[in-house]
Order: sequence, then structure tokens, then C-alpha cells
Amino acid sequence: MNDMAALVPPYWGNVRFDAVTIEGALHYLVTRKPRVLYVMLGDTDEWAHERRYDLYLDAANRGDRFLKILWDWVQAVPEYRGRTALLVATDHGRGSGNDWTDHGKKVPAAERIWIGLLGPGLVPVGSSAASPAAIQGTFTQSQFAATIAAALGLEAEYRKDNPKAAGALRIP
Repeated sequence: MNDMAALVPPYWGNVRFDAVTIEGALHYLVTRKPRVLYVMLGDTDEWAHERRYDLYLDAANRGDRFLKILWDWVQAVPEYRGRTALLVATDHGRGSGNDWTDHGKKVPAAERIWIGLLGPGLVPVGSSAASPAAIQGTFTQSQFAATIAAALGLEAEYRKDNPKAAGALRIP
């Protein structure tokens, strides 16, 4: 994947396109057999800074397709089904309305991000592997580490070592 990334033009400097991240994540999933896979996508952020709403929407759509590919693959492979948690997110949120191209402390709504959580203990009640449900609530990026620890069965150790850290995401 690093060789492929080196062949892609550096459009955003040292920021790689999500396609490379996606291929790397799929390769890692197949070869390393993790119980938790955490992936951050960034094309939407970069296209928003370029004020390219068309490509921003395209990147969001590709991110959705990536989630489906990951979920379908995990469900199709017996050693993964019911055992592997997937977390896919962005590194930060963005503004809304006229501020959709920016983010930061002075941009309202920029603290909001999206996250896809699929897997054991992460699928809401009333949903199924074939049709995971959407939930709404207030969650923070600070909860990711505890959520990953919980998915690995290491929440108690994580809490002991990080008593002030935010708790794991709990989905009703």
C-alpha cells in the first residue's frame, strides 16, 4: 500500500486519498485478522477545503460504499462474523451552511463528526447484521479509545490506566 501511495500524485501534500486508506484497511483486515478495525477517512475534508461540493458528496458516497464492503465482507467470513468490530470516522467535523468548507473552534457545528460503528456490542437493539440501524445521540471522539478497548475486552484495564478518559460508546 505504501508503494501504491507513493505512485499517487500528492494532490494535498502528505495527505493520501481515501482509496489508498481503504485498500490498506481491506488488506489489513484480510491478512492480520483484527478483532477491531479503526479507519479514518479524510477525502470529504480535503474536498470541502477546495470548495468542491460535488467531490465532497462523491467522497461521502465512496465512504458509505466502503462501510458496506467492510460489513458485507466481515459478515461473509465465519471467523469474523460476530467477532470483529468496525469503526470508521473522520478526524474532525465541519461547519454547516456557509461554513461547510471549514472547521475549528470558531466554526459552529464543526465539533460534530460522523462515525460508523458495526460489530459485536455496537449494533443497536432492533437491527440486524443485514440491516444495521442508525442511532442518534451525543457522542465524542474522545470515546473512541475506550470503545476500542471495550470491543477487545480490555475496558477494565483501560479504565484503570486512564481513569479520567471518556467512557466507551454505549448503544442502547
